[in-house]
Amino acid sequence: MLITNRQKEIVELLSKGYSRKDISKKLFIGEETVKSHIRNVRIKNYKRNIAHLVADSIREGIID
Repeated sequence: MLITNRQKEIVELLSKGYSRKDISKKLFIGEETVKSHIRNVRIKNYKRNIAHLVADSIREGIID
């Protein structure tokens, strides 16, 4: 799976139940930036939705 370090951080937080708003506050970035990162990683890795992205990231060992 193609994923940057920042995208990995965001996917890890998504897997822990953080919302986009919570992620933006934790990482000191805008909520729209979080949304863009999620969209970009989903598109370039052909994931249908966030659940699919998180599940495949765990299965492929990208996140714990």
